Amino acid sequence: EEGRKLLQSIVDFGDTLVREVMTPRPDMVAISGDATLAEVRALFQEQEYSRIPVYGENLDNILGLLYVKDLIRLEGASVGAHLQDLPQLLRPATFVPETKRVADLLKEFQRKQTQIAIVVDEYGGTAGLATIEDLLEEIVGEIRDEYDVETEPIIEEPDGSFVFSGKVNFDEVRDRLDVEVEPEGFETVGGYVLTRVGRVPAVGEKFELDGMEVEVLEAERRRIHRVRFRRRLAIEDGEERH
Repeated sequence: EEGRKLLQSIVDFGDTLVREVMTPRPDMVAISGDATLAEVRALFQEQEYSRIPVYGENLDNILGLLYVKDLIRLEGASVGAHLQDLPQLLRPATFVPETKRVADLLKEFQRKQTQIAIVVDEYGGTAGLATIEDLLEEIVGEIRDEYDVETEPIIEEPDGSFVFSGKVNFDEVRDRLDVEVEPEGFETVGGYVLTRVGRVPAVGEKFELDGMEVEVLEAERRRIHRVRFRRRLAIEDGEERH
C-alpha cells in the first residue's frame, strides 16, 4: 500500500506516452505457439524472464502470455507438447495503444493487478511491449532529471541552436525555431525523435528532419534525454558568411 502511494505521489508523468518507454517490437522476446514445452523451458532459462508473450502466425497475432510459474506447476504434459495445444497455460494479454499516457497505464496495471501489456499501433499491429519495470525505470529517470540541477530544460547556444530536455513539450521547439510541425503521435521532444527516426538513436547521431538539424546529445536504452536542434536556414546562412 505504501509503495502504491509512493508511485502516485512522487511523480507526474506529464506528457510521456507509452511508445516512449516500451520495449520496441524488434527487441521483444516472444515465442511461437508452435514451440514445444522443451523449447519454452530453454527460452525461459536463457532469457531469465518471468513471463513471455506467445504469438500465432506472427507478432501481430498475440495469443496470450506465458508465466514461468504456470509452466513450473504444469503436470502430466509431454516435453514434446506444443503451447497452442495447452490453452490452460496462456493468460489473456492486456492490449494498450502506443499513444496511451504512461500515467494511465500505471493506473491500469494497478487496477488489473497485472505487470505487462502488449502495445499496439494505430493499425492494430504489435508495436512493442510495456512492463511495470519500464514504468518504474521512467519514474527513476524523472526523479533523476528533477534532482539534476545542472540540466536546464531549454538552453540557447551562442550559435543559435537550442538544447532541449527530452521531456520538454514539442511546442517549445516549434515556438523557438519557428517551424511548422504538427505533433502527430508524440508530445515531447523525445517522442518527436523516436517517431521520426523509428528507434532510440545513439548519442552523437545527427538527422535532418523537417528543415532542422537534430543531434542526440544524451540517450540510453529507451530514453532520449537531451537533443540539440538548429534550423537548416541558420546553418546555411552561417556557411555563406564564411
